[in-house]
Formats: sequence, C-alpha cells, structure tokens
Amino acid sequence: MPESSRNLSPAAHALLGALKLPVAVASNGPLEQTQLSLQVTDLQRYFGRSVFSAYELDRWKPDPDLFLHAAAAMGVHPSRCAVVEDSLSGVHAGIAAGMTVFSLFPEVPQHAAQVHRIANLDEIGQYLANAG
Repeated sequence: MPESSRNLSPAAHALLGALKLPVAVASNGPLEQTQLSLQVTDLQRYFGRSVFSAYELDRWKPDPDLFLHAAAAMGVHPSRCAVVEDSLSGVHAGIAAGMTVFSLFPEVPQHAAQVHRIANLDEIGQYLANAG
C-alpha cells in the first residue's frame, strides 16, 4: 500500500466515523482494486455497497459521469454532494458535476468557487463544524 494511503487512513477513519451522512467511493480504478484498498485500510465498513468504478461506466474523470452516477445511485442531488479528491482530473470532475470539492491536490483551479483546498482530512470536519 502506498505511504500516502497509510497516512490518510487514521484521519479517514475519524472523519467517516463522525459523519452522519451517506458516503460513497467513486474511483477511476478497477472496482476490485478499489475494494481491496478499502479492505486493507479497514475503510470498507463505512461504504458498504456504495463503491463505484469508472470501469462500470467506461467513463473516467475528469468526465463528471462517475460522480453523477454515484449521486443518483444514492438518491442525492449533485448540488448536495461533496467530493474529496487527490487528483486534478477528479477536481475537474467534481466541478463539472456541480458538487462541492475538497481538494487534497496542491493546485486547484482559481476560478472554481466550490473548491476548498485542504491539507488533510481533518480540515473537512472543521469546515463542516463552521458551516453547520
């Protein structure tokens, strides 16, 4: 497992354990690889069957279809969704889908008002506390 995945796991557990909202994974990776990564990091328990792969749609980020598909499958309007992304293509997909984007990617489009640059997952909890 990449070092970055190991470092995100404790913060991801804290965030996901505290959230009272539906959550999903929408990955450009193959479904089996994504599910294995979630199992290895013990994050699968937070997502259940709400794991989506671009391979299912044959459409990859920055195309917004994967995010839109996940939102529809969960019965949530895209404007009420937030995306946590670590890639520029994912940031662009979230913007195109009309979702709020929390970007772990160091460079974000300057014109995108719905993008919040974060250094770590703890900042999402702070953002939600201030927004609520």
